Amino acid sequence: MLLYNNFITSDKNIDEVINYTSLTTGRLLSFIGIPILLYFTFQDLFIVEIPILIYSRLVTIITMSTFLVISFSNFKKKFKFIKIFHYLILLSLIMMVSNIVISIFSIHNIDKSIKLGTVDGLILILLISFLFSGYLKYYFWLVIIPQSYMYLMLIFYLNIDMQNLLLFVNPFIITILILLLYNYKRKLFLKQYFLMKKNLIQKEKLQSKVDKLEELNLKLNDLNEELEKEIKEKEILQRKLKKKANIDELTSLLNRRALFEVIQNIFKYNRKRIKVITICFIDVDKLKYINDNFGHKEGDIVLFKIGKILKEHVREKDYVGRIGGDEFLIYFENITKEKAENIMNRINDKIKKENKIISKNYQISISYGCVQYDEEKHNDLDDMIYAADRKMYTHKKGKNTR
Repeated sequence: MLLYNNFITSDKNIDEVINYTSLTTGRLLSFIGIPILLYFTFQDLFIVEIPILIYSRLVTIITMSTFLVISFSNFKKKFKFIKIFHYLILLSLIMMVSNIVISIFSIHNIDKSIKLGTVDGLILILLISFLFSGYLKYYFWLVIIPQSYMYLMLIFYLNIDMQNLLLFVNPFIITILILLLYNYKRKLFLKQYFLMKKNLIQKEKLQSKVDKLEELNLKLNDLNEELEKEIKEKEILQRKLKKKANIDELTSLLNRRALFEVIQNIFKYNRKRIKVITICFIDVDKLKYINDNFGHKEGDIVLFKIGKILKEHVREKDYVGRIGGDEFLIYFENITKEKAENIMNRINDKIKKENKIISKNYQISISYGCVQYDEEKHNDLDDMIYAADRKMYTHKKGKNTR
């Protein structure tokens, strides 16, 4: 029974399970039964010599052989034939043993032990039919009809006495038990099948929900990726915009707002940590003259060149920016005023080299003033810038380049 129940776990409808069980059990019974029946047929031919026994065994052998041929041919896909021959195998077995019983009990003065052996054979065949019955719907009639024929023949044709009739008490009880067990087995099979089917349906529904959840999860992941990508793009754009808002477009230096914000934060949070702070205020000489005589485009070129030169001469930790039309400011950290002026001299030298390759009739020059922070003189950044602006003005006035 457990062997047959293994088929229930596969995804088949109930007819497929029953038919497949008939195919398997019928094959197994035929493979076992044919050699055994051939052996007993040989005995019947040369020992017992009772024609009805030989014919009954031959019918069963032929039925089993036909079933095997069908079960290994293309007809095995036609389960209708498989089921019919499964019925016929079981029917021929029970009919065979019923005919044996009738034949043995028809012989007068036969030994009682032979009769008992025949009755035991009947019980054995009934048990075998039960074990290889699968889940055939009409198994009940397979058991009842041949035995009814047998009992009718024994009682009404052979007129056996009560003493002989009592020998069939055990087969009768076994028959009732087998039918009850078969009824229970089939009900259990149907219960298991429909429970399995219900579980499969629930599993499919659950799997469908899982698939939908996975699909939604994938869509959600895609949306998250798109959202993350969009956020990153926005962050990059914001950084670009912020950078653009802090950068002077003409010179690519910090603009006035960004430069003052950086320096004021340094004054506010890091002033005590920094030993020396120096700033240089720079003004481009005669920029108005260049704009008026050579055009604002040329003036922009001059501002760009000066911004580039200033940037090349400061360190990464220093800050330089354009704070007005022709004004620049450099913040030096841990550099004294004297060293800052040396840097400004190198900047002037670079400007002079640049003037040698200018083809137009003007010269680039700058005026500057450098101031080192002194806590007694300068209260804040504005005081330093004012002082540096005064020094720049003095420098410019000394050159008379205003």
